[in-house]
Parts: sequence; C-alpha cells; structure tokens
Amino acid sequence: MKHWQESIKKLFIQCSFWLLFAIVFATISAFVPIYPGEESQGTWFQRSGAVVVLLGVWVEFKLFPLSTYFDKSAYAVPVKLPTSYHLAYKYLSTTTIFLVITGTIIWGYGDLFL
Repeated sequence: MKHWQESIKKLFIQCSFWLLFAIVFATISAFVPIYPGEESQGTWFQRSGAVVVLLGVWVEFKLFPLSTYFDKSAYAVPVKLPTSYHLAYKYLSTTTIFLVITGTIIWGYGDLFL
C-alpha cells in the first residue's frame, strides 16, 4: 500500500473516532446527571450541541481536501482508490452533515427536549 493511501486510511480512522466521540458526548450529557450545580440538565445538553457542531465542522474541514479524489466532478483527480475508500468517504461525509444539523438543533433547542 502506498504512503498516501495509508495517510487517507489514518485520516478516516481519526475522523470516525471524533464523530463517534461527538455522538457519545451528546448522549452522555443527555442521560447522565453530571452537570454544574445551578444549571439544569437541559442546559448542559444544549451546550453539548456546540461541541457536536464543532467536532462535525472540524471533521468536514479535515475531509475536504479528499473531495477532489472522491467527488465526481470536472475537477476530480483521476486516481484509482479502493472501493472501500469511496464508501468510507461517503459515509463519513454523510454522517458529518447529519451531526452538524443535529448538533445545531441540540444547541438551539436542547433544553426544551429534556
């Protein structure tokens, strides 16, 4: 395997970790009653939405340079990559968009959900 393919694989693993961390963080803040003294659990959950958005935007920022390899556009770089890389990129990009939208909703209205 070429060095740049290893770099892409490593980036996919890192991005997957941070997306999973965002999901776990929001879930823990919603259900585990650990929050500062005078704040409600709903407010703590609402603040977790900001962390979810931050991590989602960061992951998208890290994935963006790879779009020239995976997107079917006129500016795509003609490089042969394994099909699994295409699937991983599509999965990570879709999950990132979903998390940013969900995180924004939690950030804005999270206190009303709990």
